[in-house]
Amino acid sequence: MLVLAACKIEYKFTGASVNYELTKSISVQDFPNYADYVVPTLSQTFTQALRNRFINQTRLKMLDANADLEVEGEITGYRTDDMAVKADALASETKLTITVKLRFRNTKKPDEDIDNQTFSAYRSFNSATKRLDEVENDLIKEIVEDLTDQIFNATLGNW
Repeated sequence: MLVLAACKIEYKFTGASVNYELTKSISVQDFPNYADYVVPTLSQTFTQALRNRFINQTRLKMLDANADLEVEGEITGYRTDDMAVKADALASETKLTITVKLRFRNTKKPDEDIDNQTFSAYRSFNSATKRLDEVENDLIKEIVEDLTDQIFNATLGNW
């Protein structure tokens, strides 16, 4: 019985590995858009999605600065690439890729810091039947969700 009493089983449904006794706050700075092609709303969309990910999946308090965990970076890439070409030499499938660079500072555990790590995600669409401007908002939403997953797992998914 004594052995069983000393055991502690802990489940983490969010995938976050946070010691809330030690780490209580996080700050996510705005991610400016330095890509060659700038979508005006992308910086705000990405930054807010990343903040929401940390708020919704942890008990950390979101601060503007001087937090236990600090997240910052920039959007460095936004590009389309033709993936498949039809007989008439026009693209039938196009890939949209967004790339971000991340800096993560853990003031409580500096060995977990991340310096200038790059994350990319993409989605393809049928460019034979749709133009980018017709699907861009939906693609951005999906790509941002993928990027925030990657960043959340790289920073707090220590499992």
